[in-house]
Amino acid sequence: MAFALHCDIRIAAEAARFGSVFIKAGFSSMDMGTSYLLPKIVGAGVARELMLTGRIIDADEAYRIKLVHEVVAADELLTAATTMARSIVDNNAYGVWQTKIGLNAALDAPSLRHAKEIENRTQILSGFTNNPAEAAKAHQEKRSPIWDPL
Repeated sequence: MAFALHCDIRIAAEAARFGSVFIKAGFSSMDMGTSYLLPKIVGAGVARELMLTGRIIDADEAYRIKLVHEVVAADELLTAATTMARSIVDNNAYGVWQTKIGLNAALDAPSLRHAKEIENRTQILSGFTNNPAEAAKAHQEKRSPIWDPL
């Protein structure tokens, strides 16, 4: 599960299983940031239950608790992941980069005000690129934008 927690978007095959299982092997469930990320993704109560019991969950439960964003047949996994990746890549690289920076920084923001300051900074920085003007022009001309390189 720890590797999956570090992914921006998680798509699981129907047969996937997830668990914080080191506790079953005589260790703690503290692994690769699980104690930090899992409660932020699924909530503190669910995270505590999974980490304290070492219970393994299936893909459907992982979807229900919001651990994964989508569950697909194993033979559709690569297509689903590629489709998702394409929908991200189609956006401007600078905007995606700034969004990832902002999302990661907001995880540690002590308040909404601090999170908004992070957002304001990323919007201002993005505004210094040609991308907003290109997006407007492309929309007006009914074509896909040609984004600035990163």
